[in-house]
Amino acid sequence: ALYLARNTEASQEAGVKYFFLSIFSSALLLFGFSYLYGLAGTTNLQGIASAFEAPRDAGRAGVAMVALVMIVAGLGFKITAVPFHFYAPDVPHNYFFYGGQYYVFTNGGWYVAPRYNGPWVVVAPEFIPRPILAVPVRYYRSPPSEWRHWRREGPPQWAPAWGRRWEEGRDHREAVRDERREDRHEGREERGGRDDRGGRDDRGRGGRRGG
Repeated sequence: ALYLARNTEASQEAGVKYFFLSIFSSALLLFGFSYLYGLAGTTNLQGIASAFEAPRDAGRAGVAMVALVMIVAGLGFKITAVPFHFYAPDVPHNYFFYGGQYYVFTNGGWYVAPRYNGPWVVVAPEFIPRPILAVPVRYYRSPPSEWRHWRREGPPQWAPAWGRRWEEGRDHREAVRDERREDRHEGREERGGRDDRGGRDDRGRGGRRGG
């Protein structure tokens, strides 16, 4: 992630943890899938399910359970699911999630991404969601030094322009979504109308041929 301040000891520690845990989780996934393939003899999901439906000895059932545990654990590390999330809070940055998007505040600016790992795009101050700007200072893991004397239970003292046009951006996004939804609905109605007309034409031709 390009926004991380790599010169700090905390950032370097978090990066090293993430690097080695990523290797570990990938190894768990690889071993788990290889065990499943060794037991089922195929990578097809239907074939794997059929192989496990057949009666097996206790030893093979135990190996299958180990494989499933490895796969679940590997995926848990990848998505930082509980209880595999213990490394995630080590990231010493102001990381927030709102409205289906991820936000990071660093070096006096905000960045947004559709996923937790990017790609990150700079957001103009006036388009920052106001609910994020209302988050108290205490929830910023790496607050700027000038925030040190601000009240921790209150939000940061943003300039009046911050978040001023967020409602406009949200209204625009909602309008675009509504327009797309209406277009899809009209498209389904048109296809349904053509199908109905086609059915009536087929019945009419069949009646004429019968007469």
